Amino acid sequence: LVPFVIYAVHHNGSVEPHQKVFTADWFRYQLAQGGKKLGLKIGTEKKAGYMKGPPVDLDAHGGDERVNQANLLTARQSPGYVHAKELVADMVDLNASRVVLDYGAEAITTRRVIDGVWHNGDARDRESGDVMLAVIKQLCNLNTTERQKKQEGVFGAKYEGKQYLVNVASQGVKTGERVVISLKGGKQRDFTTFEELGMRDKLKDQWLQAMLMEKGVLVFAAMPEGGLTTLVDVGLLETDRLVRDFVAIEDEDDPQRDIENIEVHRYSRAKGETPAGLVPTLARKYPNVYVCRDFFDGPSAAALIEEVEDDRLVITSVNAKEAPEALLRILQMKAPHKEFAKNVEGVLCTRLIRLLCDSCKVAYEPTPDLLKKLGIPAGKVTELFRTPKPEEINKPCKACNGLGYMGCSWSTTRCARCCSSSRSSTSSARLRAWPACERCKKRVCCSSRRAPPRCKN
Repeated sequence: LVPFVIYAVHHNGSVEPHQKVFTADWFRYQLAQGGKKLGLKIGTEKKAGYMKGPPVDLDAHGGDERVNQANLLTARQSPGYVHAKELVADMVDLNASRVVLDYGAEAITTRRVIDGVWHNGDARDRESGDVMLAVIKQLCNLNTTERQKKQEGVFGAKYEGKQYLVNVASQGVKTGERVVISLKGGKQRDFTTFEELGMRDKLKDQWLQAMLMEKGVLVFAAMPEGGLTTLVDVGLLETDRLVRDFVAIEDEDDPQRDIENIEVHRYSRAKGETPAGLVPTLARKYPNVYVCRDFFDGPSAAALIEEVEDDRLVITSVNAKEAPEALLRILQMKAPHKEFAKNVEGVLCTRLIRLLCDSCKVAYEPTPDLLKKLGIPAGKVTELFRTPKPEEINKPCKACNGLGYMGCSWSTTRCARCCSSSRSSTSSARLRAWPACERCKKRVCCSSRRAPPRCKN
């Protein structure tokens, strides 16, 4: 008996409460497990407060192992720990990639990004919202009492067998405090080909030819939350990386997908570093292709565009609604106008299109006027689909949580030069960038030889 007592005292002093042995709760649990075999229903040990709510396991980040463990134990003692678990579970269940919490004087307004579209959520009371935010900041190793200065951190979560990273950013605003919570990880489909993105064969062949150029600047574009990262990843996966040397320049705080045969070099934006600081070192390695997803500033853009003159291909990306707008966005980064217009070869822009939920979509007969507007010959389509109206819904759809949409598809366009290029190995069209209008200061990029439209100002 003495050895058992010594073991129990030593073991129980070094583990968490639910891992202790030879306690009243432990004997009750063992009795319940044995009773199951005899068909008896005996309640197991009482759950700790932090174990209530959805089955989400939270993990503290931002410090060393000792600090993280202390922060986790402190967070579990707060009633806000369960609210934090509920927030993560709701984001996963609703397929929300981002949540914004605006703390007001009496309540907290909530907005979510689902499939790239903002949706209003239910308001929260300040009491539960404050303790939840304190737990979130504790898990991120942030200052729980600071409500004005900007703070950023991350903590981990595990839900339904999937691992997630939860990025948190908070800052004081006029109305109180704004907190942005982003969710990464889980079960995400890894696209590897343009066909999986729904790109037409003709457009795919044109862009792959452009990716084989010996020199120039190629731009990927999409709206924020619009699949830009995936588009760039697929573009790099589809191109030939065996006979050419690729180097990627990335921010160490924003790591990208690992792609075979692309050598990654990182800089720290948080420390004031820029891509321009890496270019001289990389130039001595004589790479064929530079991949810099964010030009970041004018000097970085100028340094990379200068490499084009030494027969280098530069691949970058930018957030934009349309392909021509992507060029203007890069010029707004203070990229050298003349050099950029001279060397840019094309833009590939994508837009996400929301898909109707298969479980609750409603079929209807289109009118002749609607078919005419859509360019569909009469008689070819007998029915179209739409989201259900409120009177057509008996109870919210479990598949889409009453949104009417579930998932997205891709729509891709290409903007390229319109005169033949003799300096590259491709016969793709070249783009002309017209000079800025003297009155409205706007540039017009076109894919034809027509003059730019007359300024309305």
